[in-house]
Amino acid sequence: MFERLSRGLAVIEALIVALPVTGLFLAFGPTQFLAPAYDFPGVATIAIAAIAVLAFAGICSGWVLLSTFTIGGAAMLRRRATAWRVLARAGVLLVLASAASLFLPRVDADGLSSFRFDFNIFSMAWPLLLPLAHLELELWLRSRRPAPAATGGPPAIG
Repeated sequence: MFERLSRGLAVIEALIVALPVTGLFLAFGPTQFLAPAYDFPGVATIAIAAIAVLAFAGICSGWVLLSTFTIGGAAMLRRRATAWRVLARAGVLLVLASAASLFLPRVDADGLSSFRFDFNIFSMAWPLLLPLAHLELELWLRSRRPAPAATGGPPAIG
């Protein structure tokens, strides 16, 4: 009963929180982060492009985990390969580091200030922490049951 409610909440979180933030990242991420690394190669632009690729990987893994839980429940989520959770947690660390960077003193160096401006944009993904916190809570609450063998493939339907 409670798992069905939790899975329903996960669907709502996906539609209201994760989908708009993912859409914004997909719409503006390539032009904001990847194109400057190609047009004006430098340490700062290439670093931001690499961070954007890590953010994209974190968002994709979050969607994999969210869809796995929504379709298969907590048991299927526990069977999902650990690499998906590691990538999602790396995305969480990226958002938290970007949010912490907002509170650091301003630096007037040209390359560093543009890097900080671009890096701080990643803090706008903080709403994605809600569905991931929900999934982590599900994993923690249901950790008392023994988990079946890990699978790397897509969740079974039906």
